[in-house]
Amino acid sequence: DGGASGGGRGGLTGEGEGKADTAAAGGPSAANGAAASSGAKRWRRGLELDDMTRETLVDLLNERSEAGDVQTCVCVCEVIANALGTEFLDGICSTDRRREWYWWYIQVLHRLQLWLPANELIQGSTD
Repeated sequence: DGGASGGGRGGLTGEGEGKADTAAAGGPSAANGAAASSGAKRWRRGLELDDMTRETLVDLLNERSEAGDVQTCVCVCEVIANALGTEFLDGICSTDRRREWYWWYIQVLHRLQLWLPANELIQGSTD
């Protein structure tokens, strides 16, 4: 009863983010020490990503972009921007490239007459 009605969605709505992130990272001092020793960088919400993870995201976006899959590119950009911040996203791909993906994806949404998702993307844009 509770599971289907959204009882398990607390993490998605942002409830208790700070405590869970600190606990998952082993506390503030342990996480900072691990980041310094492993070369990983700390980003918003206490997440750590190393260079290998960054390179994997770059490869994923390049592969999907070359395949013409702008929907995946936009979705990955949205997740990264919301989870890690735009400063991390800037290190993965250029603003011009992201702008092009968003523009084409909005064109696809308009062609499918999906006005609400297109408008949400436009309103959430900083450009």
